[in-house]
Amino acid sequence: IASCLVGSEMCIRDSRSIQTLLRNVEQDLLMPALKGADEATKEKILSNMSARARVLLIDDMEAKGPMRLAEVEDAQRAIMKIARKLSDDGEMMLVGSGESFV
Repeated sequence: IASCLVGSEMCIRDSRSIQTLLRNVEQDLLMPALKGADEATKEKILSNMSARARVLLIDDMEAKGPMRLAEVEDAQRAIMKIARKLSDDGEMMLVGSGESFV
C-alpha cells in the first residue's frame, strides 16, 4: 500500500492517508493483503497502527499460515477499491506511479 500493493499502479505515500485507509478497512481484509505485500509496505502500514493493533495483526498473520495467492490478490484489490473511493471523496491522496507532488 505505502510502496504500492502487488499489481497496483496507485500508491499511498503519506501517513495521514494510510491512517485514513486503515480506519476504513476491516482487519479480515488487511491481514491477507499484507501477507502478500513486500517488507517495506508491511512496515509502513504497521508503523501507522497502534502498538496493540500492530501486535494483534502480526499474531493473526503468523497464526493464519500460508494463504492462496488468489486470496491475497483479492484482498489487495478490495483495499485499493476502498482507497480509490476515499481518494475520489477527497479523504485521502493516491499517487499514480511516476507522479510527483511538491
